[in-house]
Amino acid sequence: QNYEIKLRMVMNNSFDHKAEYHMIKKGYIRYMIPTVVGLIFGQFAPLVDSLCISKVLDEDALSAMSTVNPMYYLFNIVAMLGGIGGGIGIAKSMSTGNKYQGGRIFTKAMIFLTATTAVLSMLCLIFIDPLLKVLCATERNYGYARDYLAVLLMGMVFYVLNNALIYILMDDNDANLAMAGGIVTGAVNMVIDYVGMYILHHGIWVAAFGMVFGEFAGCLVFLLHRRKKDRICRITPHRPGTNDIRLKEIILAGAPEAAENLL
Repeated sequence: QNYEIKLRMVMNNSFDHKAEYHMIKKGYIRYMIPTVVGLIFGQFAPLVDSLCISKVLDEDALSAMSTVNPMYYLFNIVAMLGGIGGGIGIAKSMSTGNKYQGGRIFTKAMIFLTATTAVLSMLCLIFIDPLLKVLCATERNYGYARDYLAVLLMGMVFYVLNNALIYILMDDNDANLAMAGGIVTGAVNMVIDYVGMYILHHGIWVAAFGMVFGEFAGCLVFLLHRRKKDRICRITPHRPGTNDIRLKEIILAGAPEAAENLL
């Protein structure tokens, strides 16, 4: 609210250029630091996965993880369509003060993300063997890749929701919570990897379970966003007699980034 008041003062020329510059700089830093910290922790987790697998198992297990990695890009497309598209719509609604429309965008984005990921994961599980052939799994790493991918697909909905909610919460003015969710996700993943593989001596499925449970823990952290009274991200039913946002408009807003990820 303070930023909105200051912005109105700037628009009304109540501030000089120097004050406006400092306000923009402060807002930029306020969003940049949580984003960078969250990304750093997000990169640590795959590194620990690789280290644990290579040390505890063998090179075939490590190559199996690389074989399955393209699946992340596939599901990232879904996360970007709903997350970036939903975040852009929410930001527009915030600028106009239309919380109802923002709530409808959030609701439709969550339904799209959950339903699409569930259907896609189920199809991949049903056709997991042909899928592994498409991913070029070899005879030596096939068993590892199958175990890893099966666990991954069963919890992929949390991966998609986590990544999408980071975009959405940033646009709903909760960058610090998005950072906290990223830190918790990475930390939980790394702890499960170490304990499960180094101490309990389980197989490669533990690395996939660590990733899935880490994403689940991150989603739980994001639920704290409900404490904000002025939030736009809330489940909002459709009001009869009002113009409802179309799902197509949400998806199209996230399509450019999703297309780049696909390529």
